[in-house]
This record gives sequence, structure tokens and C-alpha cells, in this order.
Amino acid sequence: MQIVIFEDEQVSRLFPITVGRVAYAISCGSYRLIDWLQRLSRETGATLHGIVRPHLAAIQTLDFPQFSPSRRRARRRCSS
Repeated sequence: MQIVIFEDEQVSRLFPITVGRVAYAISCGSYRLIDWLQRLSRETGATLHGIVRPHLAAIQTLDFPQFSPSRRRARRRCSS
């Protein structure tokens, strides 16, 4: 099984929080979406894939090395 996390054109609605981080890394209380998905991945054996805005690809690679490299990149349709 694969779990694909992606940012769509609505990510701009989270401005300015998402300027320098991927949307799934935003904290809500003491949880982040990525924390829940990592747990789900461990329990099911699923592979995580992340598709983010081009300027955050290096940050995703450094902060979340467990993601399988994706061949696709998010289109630059997000406006601030």
C-alpha cells in the first residue's frame, strides 16, 4: 500500500504558516498530520510519498528522509 501526501492549490490558504514548511508538518495542538501518517505507515507497512512545492523539496528530503523519492512535483499554481 502507498500513502501519498500532497499539497494542492489550497495550500496558499495556510499562508504565512506554510511559507517555509510543508503543510503536513504544521502543528495542531501537539500533533502533526505527518506524525499520524507515520504511525499508520508503520502499522500497515505502507510506503509514504510526499509531493510538495518545488522550493520545499530539499526541506522535505532533510526533515523526512523516510519518504520515497517521488518523480512528480507539485505544480506552481499556489499563490500567496
